[in-house]
Amino acid sequence: MSVQRYMRCLATQSLCVLVAHVYMGSAVCIAEDMPLALPSGIGPLPDFRKGAKTGVFVTREHIDKYRAILPREVSELIAQNEFACEAALNPQRPELFERAAPKEASSPKASNDGSLSPIPVKVGVPIFSVNSEDATESERRRRAYEVLWNTHSVLWAMRSSAYALRLTIFKDPKATGKQAEFAVQRVYPQSLGVKPGHLEPLFREKISAISPQVLSPLTWLTLRFLGDVDDYVWVSSPIISKTRQLTGSNRADPIFTGAFSPDDLFVWSGKVELVEPKEITRVPMLVPVLEVPMGATPVRNGPCEKIDFTSGQLILNEQSGRFRNGASWIPSNVRFVVRTVWRIEVTSKDPFSLDAYQVVYVDALTHQAVYRSVWGHDGRLRRFVIGVLGSVVVGGSYQPAWAGQILLSSIDGGRSVLTPTSLEICDEFVPGRALKDFDPAAISPQGGDDESHQRDAAAQEHQEHLSGE
Repeated sequence: MSVQRYMRCLATQSLCVLVAHVYMGSAVCIAEDMPLALPSGIGPLPDFRKGAKTGVFVTREHIDKYRAILPREVSELIAQNEFACEAALNPQRPELFERAAPKEASSPKASNDGSLSPIPVKVGVPIFSVNSEDATESERRRRAYEVLWNTHSVLWAMRSSAYALRLTIFKDPKATGKQAEFAVQRVYPQSLGVKPGHLEPLFREKISAISPQVLSPLTWLTLRFLGDVDDYVWVSSPIISKTRQLTGSNRADPIFTGAFSPDDLFVWSGKVELVEPKEITRVPMLVPVLEVPMGATPVRNGPCEKIDFTSGQLILNEQSGRFRNGASWIPSNVRFVVRTVWRIEVTSKDPFSLDAYQVVYVDALTHQAVYRSVWGHDGRLRRFVIGVLGSVVVGGSYQPAWAGQILLSSIDGGRSVLTPTSLEICDEFVPGRALKDFDPAAISPQGGDDESHQRDAAAQEHQEHLSGE
């Protein structure tokens, strides 16, 4: 599928998407974006569809009126005067946050262990049309896996993507943020025509620090395969000037103190087959949206299209001062609106993962993760991620898109904001994003010792054998 066709197939077509899904031999037709009834006692929520000009400002003085439609972590931040938001019943421009239903039924099925069968080569968004809640325990488990796979389909459908990101880190609520720049590149080999080897490849991902210069050699490389096998992870460190192979569990570790972890990208980038769903429910919830589309019509360059997000970027409170006495890292140009979300509780199948228990919230219409809470084996909250729904305008139509996220660490007390500044999507492998650029040897820092280079070469040879390349 060309990039232009990919963009067109995601363009908004309708507000209420009716889908049919078959369980236990009976067809059930449901509306995926059908609004749920709000809990009783919710405070006032202005409706822009009925002429409201501004939303209501939710602060600690009246947080109790909105707790029922916010994650507990957000309510606690507001109660502690570390967060505030403008809330409304509906967005001013709902067409920005709607995704067209796939024209054809998805061929794969998710099993009760999370695996896909048959393995799709190319996917649309979403992979699955997800059924309503009145199902057996086995069906709820399978439904949870389907929702999680749908979150992955957003990038999978792009086949080859490259985000430029700005990371702003705050040490305390009133501090001035310190900035760094990153590139996140991800390719899906099968979708780009590379035949699988002994293991089924899903994606290869490279996270590279661009600035400040002291961080620029820092690179994380992940090779992910379908099935319950661990990720292969390497990190190239500017401190020791070597490349080290890590375990798949290390994807839950932050890139560096105060920063995001690879699994935090796009709110949740964990491995579907290595989590076990415990519960799934559909709930109404206030979700942050950015109502200014990011960038303009993509610029075509050979097999790639690039969108520079000159507009629609997050503006933080340290710049605008919109929330007086509020924390510097609060995004001041987003609005929280009521959306139907899937709330999924999962535990880790990996005994070595630091992320023992998670709650992932997925927007039911865009299929993007919007909140994520993570607890460790000691039962303590490790971190919390707030994702922002945005959109990209393409040829007069709109595609829902990830507009950034806020990461709150309970371990070191750090708060950071990750904002995309550009996105490039390609139909094929291109220079700088060829398969060889995602090998361990390719991320080795110059000047590494012979032992490091030998280890990298051995790792590359091992991985080529696994991938059949």
